[in-house]
Amino acid sequence: MDIRRTVLLADANEEFRTLVRKIIDETEEFSVVGSVGDGTEALRLAREEAPDLILMDVVLPGLDGFGVLKQLREQEGKVPKVILISAFCSDSVVSEAVDLGASYFLTKPVEENALLDRMLRLTGYFSMLAGTLFWVWGRPLAQLLYHSPEAGFYLETLAPAMPLMYLESMVDGAMKGIGEQKAAFRYSVWDAVLRIGGVAVLLPRYGMRGFLAVILLSSFYTCAANTGRLLLSSGTGHAFRRWLGAPLLAAVPAGAAGRGVRRALAGFPAQGLWEQLAVLTVGGMATAIVFLLAALPLGLWEELRAVLRQAKTGKNREK
Repeated sequence: MDIRRTVLLADANEEFRTLVRKIIDETEEFSVVGSVGDGTEALRLAREEAPDLILMDVVLPGLDGFGVLKQLREQEGKVPKVILISAFCSDSVVSEAVDLGASYFLTKPVEENALLDRMLRLTGYFSMLAGTLFWVWGRPLAQLLYHSPEAGFYLETLAPAMPLMYLESMVDGAMKGIGEQKAAFRYSVWDAVLRIGGVAVLLPRYGMRGFLAVILLSSFYTCAANTGRLLLSSGTGHAFRRWLGAPLLAAVPAGAAGRGVRRALAGFPAQGLWEQLAVLTVGGMATAIVFLLAALPLGLWEELRAVLRQAKTGKNREK
């Protein structure tokens, strides 16, 4: 059974629809159920196909994007999410779109560079937070669950590689989306060769520590190679200060605070499994809160404003 989310495209520019459809078809999460050039046909397909998402231009022949939104808002049953696109981005246009229930508003042309920048930035914050949590709390968590100090050492050691792993995974998907599947496959082959060679050389001599070194080197290689190719193919300038530098700055105080909380909680008289898990949860939440507070002025607030705008859209839709 196909569980991909469905998308309906509505734009008078056929070339634009073709480009967007090509990008969507190369993903594994979305499926295009219709591509039309006028608003009347878009409304008909929206009612027949009941897509999860409609990507629609404001200016359409027959019935404009606002007209489609009004009709969809009045219908009963499932109402799809709608992303409106327009070359005209005045405050009044955006306000009307939000009032009518649009989930998001994009300005034409949709710049690939801007989309990649946001993806890399969000990935940097999320992955750095995960790495910080494992670096601070991986050892006590492994001790609690596996009663193994060695397992804790492994989690703690691999924590710095987590941002690279997350970034590489996101970049790999983005490369496939822009038609760079061959390059992604080529780097994967070289990564496999690097891992096999590294294990053959380092594992017999250094054991699991050598294996961890192979994982770290492999993650760095695939992340650097794929990211470099993505930036070159898309013409996007690097902004590593935004993508990794700012999240790393937020991770420094969060890691220090987490270590302090960990020492403070070490004397907490928690005996049972659930009590100890509760202590670790409190410590992890405290670490995450410090990370978020540090990240807000470093650029995370810009991303949160988009979330707040979507929440406002949801309230307007309920009205």
